[in-house]
Amino acid sequence: MQIEVKQPNGIYMKAEIKKILPESLLVAYDVLLKPDENVAYENCRVLRQHPNGNRPFKVGEVVEAYIQKGELCGYQMAKILDIKGQFAVVESLNEPKAVEIITFDSCRDGNLTTPLSFEKMKQFSIPVPDDMRSYFEQPDSFKDLYDTIESIHIDYDSDDGNIIFWSHSDAIIRKVKILSDFFMSDSRQKMQFLQRKEHVKKVDKFDNGKVAQHVEEFDILSDLMGLAIGSQGTNFARARHVEGINEIVYHQSSVDEDYVTVKIFSENSEAAEQARCILEYVLHSVEVPRRMMSRIIGKNGATIQEIVDKSGVIRVQVEDDDHESEKVNFIFTGTKETVSNAELLIQFHLKHLKEMQEMRDELNHSVPRNAPPPPLQQHNSSATISSTTSKNIFLESLKQLGNNSSSRGRNTNGNFVDYNGDSRGRGRGRRGGGSQRWRGNREPLGAAYDESY
Repeated sequence: MQIEVKQPNGIYMKAEIKKILPESLLVAYDVLLKPDENVAYENCRVLRQHPNGNRPFKVGEVVEAYIQKGELCGYQMAKILDIKGQFAVVESLNEPKAVEIITFDSCRDGNLTTPLSFEKMKQFSIPVPDDMRSYFEQPDSFKDLYDTIESIHIDYDSDDGNIIFWSHSDAIIRKVKILSDFFMSDSRQKMQFLQRKEHVKKVDKFDNGKVAQHVEEFDILSDLMGLAIGSQGTNFARARHVEGINEIVYHQSSVDEDYVTVKIFSENSEAAEQARCILEYVLHSVEVPRRMMSRIIGKNGATIQEIVDKSGVIRVQVEDDDHESEKVNFIFTGTKETVSNAELLIQFHLKHLKEMQEMRDELNHSVPRNAPPPPLQQHNSSATISSTTSKNIFLESLKQLGNNSSSRGRNTNGNFVDYNGDSRGRGRGRRGGGSQRWRGNREPLGAAYDESY
């Protein structure tokens, strides 16, 4: 915001506000040799409106004239001695007096300014998203606003993440409020463009073989890039800190727009593979026999939740759209290592279930139909259960089985799961089949990702 500051000789010099304080203003002068200084509000004023250069001034009239000569550079009271076309001959009223020839554009009425005070300063602030804080620390990040709206001053508090707009005019603050959403949206686009530009430079640098000895390249689904980047870029930071990694860059795939190409530049293949294991998130489908689906899910979702937790996958979704199929797809989301762990657990458990079924079938074929039930062992002593008691237990089991046919419970994460195919909470599904989900306990929060990469 440009203001005018009164000097000891009474001349008002042009200056820019650099910092607004309750007691004073830190200003920078247009004159290069004059250093920045703190000035009191009573010595500061602003132009209330633009002067009209076409105003017909008269000889003998007292005006404010902008005189550029040595220490007299600035606005001061002057008397018009003569008028020659579009020029006026003026004599300054301040000591030492001087006579100068200036244009009418350098003359203005003496009542076009208003004094400043801290109480007259208006302000408006907007919060900055975490991922944009570093962008607004750059000196030119507010250039568009300064070029569009005059008489504003902008402070950026990088600690609190707030942009504070100042002006002496309510009308100017209203303009800032109108433009604020557009400004933030435009700034994000510029930030993303600069990031892409930086990525291109890095790719060019390492593709030319200046640093890296090994390059690992792979594609990730655009929808999974948030997981790969991690909350506030934590995954990429962890991968970059692997010993032997020179740089990691990513950009929109040139083959398929649904994918992002990631390049790892490293000193050796071992370091690149270690970083890739951190970043490469995939979707992986594991087929489960339909007759085994309920056992893989387990009571109240306990078994599938344990598989999610032990494997380290982000989530698993059960796709059951084709009810005629003998197979059901369990689709895991995670790194290649974690989804491989999940498949290992599924296959191991399926093998166990198959063996147990074979043992039951073998037992059922070897036991005569009319054979009495084996005695119940309790505390190393045998107990005979009467036929009445057995009948009551059987009826109670049937009753419990009926209650469980469409039972609902919570998995280990506290999500409701309906076992007739409907899932609630963080699980999603369609009644009678559809899709169900279980999530890991430590799902990383994906950073905001621009699909234009």
